[in-house]
Amino acid sequence: GVLTLIILLVLIFLFTRIQIAIELIEEASKAVGSMMSVLFFPIGPFLIQGLVILWFAVVASFLATSGDKEYKVVDASSAETCINPDNNKMFVTNDICDPGTFPSDCGNNCTDCPIPQCVF
Repeated sequence: GVLTLIILLVLIFLFTRIQIAIELIEEASKAVGSMMSVLFFPIGPFLIQGLVILWFAVVASFLATSGDKEYKVVDASSAETCINPDNNKMFVTNDICDPGTFPSDCGNNCTDCPIPQCVF
């Protein structure tokens, strides 16, 4: 009985607000009824968002299957003596290298030459 009384009092005191809400819903239904295309608008952004997610998945799969890192020598000069410890030959540009075993003293002999580096 008490719960019914509370609900009845809330309905009595909020009657004007409930009427305003009902009128707003009626006007909104008239507006949607006159422009039915409003109902189909969310489909476009949803499809575009799906395409973006699909693009993300494709790029992520390409990146995940790209293979091992490949380090190469850049800025190698013939005027320098930068020896590859694997085959005891001089490094040239675009040689595959290992940053862990790449000599740190490469490029110290030549002052005007670019310093060779082992980069990804």
